[in-house]
Amino acid sequence: MGLEEELQQFTGTERYYRNFTGLLYTDGIQHLAEKANSYWLIDLVGSYQHKYRYLPFQFWEFNKKQDKSAEITMKEDADKPYKIKQHIHYTDFPLTYFSFYCVNNVMILKTEY
Repeated sequence: MGLEEELQQFTGTERYYRNFTGLLYTDGIQHLAEKANSYWLIDLVGSYQHKYRYLPFQFWEFNKKQDKSAEITMKEDADKPYKIKQHIHYTDFPLTYFSFYCVNNVMILKTEY
């Protein structure tokens, strides 16, 4: 089973985790961080919460390009303009595209919503 299929198995959480910025995240996000060595993604989202914590719903997207650079974006919802657009010069993140939510300062997989 690949990582994308594994992440689809998470439909809720039994435990919440907290990173150094105070951002909470779910079992599914923890699984992603362990499997993809991507705690940096949790830290990145957490680093923006001091400015955007007032948004109760945040739609985040990760898009990796062929040159292994990536862009991470955040909107209030899928049909809203970008609030954040950050370029990553290099990543070995295993997924080409990944989207998730941050709801009331909790980072969650879309299947956990």
